[in-house]
Amino acid sequence: MSKKKRKKEKTSAQANNKNQSRGFGTRRVEEPSTEILYYEMSSPFEGRAEEEVVELIQKPDEKFEQQFETSFETLQKRIFQV
Repeated sequence: MSKKKRKKEKTSAQANNKNQSRGFGTRRVEEPSTEILYYEMSSPFEGRAEEEVVELIQKPDEKFEQQFETSFETLQKRIFQV
């Protein structure tokens, strides 16, 4: 192998080593984006009467109220047992 060919191979190998060793240097931390994104949504209550909206909101409330009462009673019974 000629000296020129060996020299070219050596320099390309050195270049590869330099590229690989760059990964160990300090890296710049990317700053969080300051871009404001927004999405427009239509109201789920659009086109409904006020009474219907109130009813839709109160239904789950009543269900959770019943669950709370039964759970609270069960908790009290267990506490008194201990």
